[in-house]
Amino acid sequence: MGIFINCIAVIFSTVIIICGISYFMREKAAGKLRYYMLIMGIFGALWSGGFGIMGFTETVKAAYVFRAIGLIGVVGFMMTEALMVAYMTSLPKWLYYTYEVVFIILAIVDLAFFIPDVHSFERINGRMCYYSYMGVGRTVHQCFLIFIAVSMITIAIIWVRKERKSRRFRFIRAMFFSNIAILIFIIPDTVLPLFGKPSFPSSAYGMFLTYMIIWFWAEKYNEFSITVNNLSQYIFQSANTAILIFDDDFRLVLSNDFGKKLLEIEKIEKQSLSQLFQCSETETTTLWNSLLQNDQGVAELKSVKDEICCSLNFSVARDRRGEAYCFVCFVYNLSKVKLENKPVDLEIHVNEKLPSQLYGDEIRIKQVVNNILSNSVKYTKEGKICFGVDFEPITDKMLQLVISIEDTGIGIKEEDLENCLKNSRVLKRNETAIFRGPVWACDSPKIWWN
Repeated sequence: MGIFINCIAVIFSTVIIICGISYFMREKAAGKLRYYMLIMGIFGALWSGGFGIMGFTETVKAAYVFRAIGLIGVVGFMMTEALMVAYMTSLPKWLYYTYEVVFIILAIVDLAFFIPDVHSFERINGRMCYYSYMGVGRTVHQCFLIFIAVSMITIAIIWVRKERKSRRFRFIRAMFFSNIAILIFIIPDTVLPLFGKPSFPSSAYGMFLTYMIIWFWAEKYNEFSITVNNLSQYIFQSANTAILIFDDDFRLVLSNDFGKKLLEIEKIEKQSLSQLFQCSETETTTLWNSLLQNDQGVAELKSVKDEICCSLNFSVARDRRGEAYCFVCFVYNLSKVKLENKPVDLEIHVNEKLPSQLYGDEIRIKQVVNNILSNSVKYTKEGKICFGVDFEPITDKMLQLVISIEDTGIGIKEEDLENCLKNSRVLKRNETAIFRGPVWACDSPKIWWN
């Protein structure tokens, strides 16, 4: 019977580490959650495996070593679970990192006192057991467990009062209820040895049930995570449009390449809407609430970089329960030039012989025209802007498209004029010049026409 009990604990440790690694490798879009599940799996394997192998040992020294491994697993598992709760409740970064540092320090102190605490070992029915005695180490360990319980409950209560995302709420609720298994199974392992009864690795069984429940709900929670696979229909339908994906906290989590280039996003770091576009946090909150009510909405904002005027078309993606799990934003009308009530006339001249249908690099042409026109509007206080489209035939099926923009703005310094068409050039405006507008020409690559 003793061998069977030990084998079950070792098998549980193997199953847990496999589940932790598989979740980490498979759920790449789960963010920090996949790291917590992996670390919990590692500590859970140490917990169950340490006490399971201890039962096989023949000497007190070996039993002491594997009991210490099991205790490291206990403390690490409980600490990681508490930190995962703090992460899922979206604590402020400074508070979360403070909480993390305090936990690590307390965990080290707990192990330093509890591992060498007074215990006696004895083999009973072919299984190594131990008896506990109330000492300093046991007291420190109990204080550590109380701190974990109180902190987790406090964070959860504060968070639940302002929580609006029920998917996350159900996941955290499942985490709390799953710990009932540990509380029940811990009695034969921790409490009874204090009253002269031999230890039984039941806490490893309770931990196994707790981890598997959390693992199951983590799978359910991540079922509708924000991934390219879940959102491929949106991505592929609008390949030539800037697409931004915001999570349920209205933070940027995905963008296609067009969107990154347009808004000059070097790295996605869960930027808020106000970090990408010129809007206040109050306006962002108002938009967020409107989208949840109407499932869609439109906003016209300027980008933070380059002040590009953009029309943002939002739609809400919901899971099977009808709960919002992300916001999809299509950015349109990027080439639109706004004169902003300036005393400026916009004249457009297009060669009437220009073919009605052309084949070429549409994205680059729009980008160049948008940049030049935006600069022209920005630096022209009054007067006019002339936009011209012409072409030069190359063959009967190919032409050179010529786009020209002339304004009465402050102009570019003469020494920089030769660099107008070079890549990666920052040209200085002639801030002292008035109504001095050069003609800026941009020749596209060869374009096929029909």
